[in-house]
Amino acid sequence: MAEKKKEDNNQKQRESQLELQIMQQQAKNLKSQYSQINGKIQQLEYMKDIILNFKAKEGETSFSEIGLGIFAETQTKKRDKFLINIGKNLLVKRTQKEIEEIISSQIKTLQNINEEILADMQKIGKNMQSIQQDLMQ
Repeated sequence: MAEKKKEDNNQKQRESQLELQIMQQQAKNLKSQYSQINGKIQQLEYMKDIILNFKAKEGETSFSEIGLGIFAETQTKKRDKFLINIGKNLLVKRTQKEIEEIISSQIKTLQNINEEILADMQKIGKNMQSIQQDLMQ
């Protein structure tokens, strides 16, 4: 009878240790996602700043990137209209204000996702502490 109880206890410890390892991996993945999203938020904030401070004059010559570090000399016709990629390489004209609103919305969405990730990380941390305490007993 004592042998059965000891075996059950050992089995429970192995399961708890496995569960702890799984949670550690989940926490690691969430931390990675959090960092990637923070990077994207910083990129969007930078782009928003560029758009807000864009002051090209009509007829002004500049260089525009056409891809992979290749630039073409261009001339500004309308300084208040931009093309924005809305997905699947579809481009639409938008004003500075519209682009600012789009970027702000994207930033807010990513911030909300990061808040959810932080909440999940906290839950995992609490569960890991509980399992560790159980293992110590």
